[in-house]
Amino acid sequence: MPAEGLKKTLRETILLALPVALLATPLAAQIVDPVAATAARMKAFPVAASVETPDAYQPAELVRGQPRAITPASNFGGIAVTAIARAQDYADAQGSFALIVLRDGKLVHERYATGFTAASRFSPASMHKTVMALALGTARLPLDARVDRWLTEWRGDPRGGTTLRQLLTMSSGLDAPPFSQDPASLSAQMMFGPDIVKAALSLPLGGAPGTTFSYANGNSQLAGAILERATGKRYAALLSSRIWQPIGASDATVWLDRPGGSPGPRKFGMQAVGQGASLEWIHAAPWLPRKVHSTCTAGFTWRAVSGRSR
Repeated sequence: MPAEGLKKTLRETILLALPVALLATPLAAQIVDPVAATAARMKAFPVAASVETPDAYQPAELVRGQPRAITPASNFGGIAVTAIARAQDYADAQGSFALIVLRDGKLVHERYATGFTAASRFSPASMHKTVMALALGTARLPLDARVDRWLTEWRGDPRGGTTLRQLLTMSSGLDAPPFSQDPASLSAQMMFGPDIVKAALSLPLGGAPGTTFSYANGNSQLAGAILERATGKRYAALLSSRIWQPIGASDATVWLDRPGGSPGPRKFGMQAVGQGASLEWIHAAPWLPRKVHSTCTAGFTWRAVSGRSR
């Protein structure tokens, strides 16, 4: 073939192959400017209505539910009416959108604020850390294993010796970056960036693992990444099959850092559980933590109330 003909064929081959190559390129590699992407997401974030507008959290991935009705409890489930009234007064004073009380898997009390119903969907913010921990519990991973077993980026790094238990009790020693509205900052990349796992993996050690409680989103983000890597399954699919459908909840969504990317532990849209989810399955879970780590105020992202896990 003449030289010019060969050049023309090569050019055409390259142009035809380029779209295929772009499709095959990992999503992270397609991100041209992560700071610009972060700034755009920060600008679009519904700050004034971040809880009650879950559909604004895009892109999102479906968590398929399997809704079913909850049997109403008789005689308030044996709970004093005055106690329920005090709980409702407290919820109202806190501006809560809903208060739902269940006992032994039966619905005792259900009340919604004006503008909200059993069909309302909302973002529960950091409450989803607890949901993530429940999902992780179903995987029965060894809690005292080094995290570099799954976070291979940390092999040969002091952070790799941190245990999964320390991530879940927020005693990993990882620093929490100070809040900043600068889209280039680590805190902004952790919340709105196009590669949240990469941002979490860049967190430095600020102290010895296992010694001090320090609340930090990065702990939950990394624990969620470990869950996906250990099981080889998408987080939304795990959540659907292992928790959301068993408890009879309606469809929900997880907010992703990019299309097909990773969810954040705080990025979750759920429907109110009234007329739907039963927590009896969760209470019976053998892996549910029974007491809080002695040096921490959160056990497996569950809070301690009067010495009992919640």
